[in-house]
Amino acid sequence: MRSDRHLVQQVLAVTSVAFMTLTSAAALSCPEPSASDSSAKLLIVTGGHPYEPSEFFKAFDGMPNVRYDHVLTMEGKPVAVPAGGLKARYDVVLFYDMEDKVITPEWRSLLDRGAGLVFLHHAIGSFPGSPEYKTIVGGHGNFFGQPWSGVPNSIPYEADERQRFSIIDRTHPITCGMADFEMKDEPYDDIDIDPAIHALIRSSNPRGVPWSHGRGVTPKNG
Repeated sequence: MRSDRHLVQQVLAVTSVAFMTLTSAAALSCPEPSASDSSAKLLIVTGGHPYEPSEFFKAFDGMPNVRYDHVLTMEGKPVAVPAGGLKARYDVVLFYDMEDKVITPEWRSLLDRGAGLVFLHHAIGSFPGSPEYKTIVGGHGNFFGQPWSGVPNSIPYEADERQRFSIIDRTHPITCGMADFEMKDEPYDDIDIDPAIHALIRSSNPRGVPWSHGRGVTPKNG
């Protein structure tokens, strides 16, 4: 069974070095990270998909420069939030949820809480009934088995497939300083990927590719 902690550690090796730059264009050089005396404020969103909570959150507990809150959603609506409530603004909102049907106003409001957005793994399959989700994330899949117009059926898929990952853009803040690597992952098939995305890493399996995306990441209500 795939370890959520292992997945997060591998993926965040790509994303955590540049939480604040996920919506930026590719860097022209490989700058040193700016020094800061404060911790990055992270909001983690889960719901709609099983995972291993203890293993998953251990990955974030081991990051001394990150402080996180967690919100659990059900049917696109927060059902559990931190005791002190959610902060008005976070440096990053990380989505590890998988929501059915269409985007809700409650879920959409979470987009506005982060300066940067990370969509991790199965989060690409949220809201198959909302075509605009592709413009938010940069890609869209459907793991629910029910057909939705404009979104491909993304099942079946293979778990624990060993892949070789090659860095495409070595000057981007997210991949700056990274070497090529191998890992077991769960590549998804038939994902509709926006041609406007900026690919960062190439997989030996053509179905797996991390990217950055800067269009439509904070759509407003109305």
